[in-house]
Amino acid sequence: MISIIMNSYKDNQNYLKQAIESWYKNKDVEIDLIISTVKNDSAIDMAKEFGIKKIVINNEPGIFQQLNTALNLVEGEWFCLSSGNDYVMPNKLIVEKTCALKNKKKICYSAYYVTDERLDIKHINKFHEYNYKKHLEGNFVYDVALMHRSIFDKYMPYQTKWGNHACWDFWLRVYEGEGNIFAYNPIPVWGYRQTKDSQHIRRKRNEKWKQENIRDRDIMLNYHKNLYK
Repeated sequence: MISIIMNSYKDNQNYLKQAIESWYKNKDVEIDLIISTVKNDSAIDMAKEFGIKKIVINNEPGIFQQLNTALNLVEGEWFCLSSGNDYVMPNKLIVEKTCALKNKKKICYSAYYVTDERLDIKHINKFHEYNYKKHLEGNFVYDVALMHRSIFDKYMPYQTKWGNHACWDFWLRVYEGEGNIFAYNPIPVWGYRQTKDSQHIRRKRNEKWKQENIRDRDIMLNYHKNLYK
């Protein structure tokens, strides 16, 4: 069994449906899909249409707050995150699990497709084998990376004080506690759908939001860099 927490808030319903369907199309694994959303959100009815039993309804929206409230429903031996906009290939989970086991690691992150609203591929984002120094310069281990349950149990929850960088902080904390347990899969197995309403695009148009994001990033990174001084 592999558990997935999917965050959703005011998502386009066609995108959300495609996202859910893509997880259930994954082969050779048992899917434990958890939807974390907000009261009165249309994702609740969508989840019920798919027969999803694990639906977490939050009072207020917030990416990492919503994720944290759903953590206690995770049952799988392996775990990853999902948004209500993205989609995954049918081999995503088995490829990443196989890659992690083959390399005797507990986390696998992959290259991915960047697409437009219609899922037409714009380009592929490729990365490199794990390097902590490079990780302090930019986050290349994305939210949807697959991790073993032992890592989940030891290092969750996400630290919401870091704002949009809570996932980056999570991976850094894992390295600092476990060393290099990251395997890299160069085959794209998921797609990041970019729309005019994508958070990073809206943030670029809002100077205050952009500066707050930079401030949170710098404070978080300085915290980790100071651990080794």
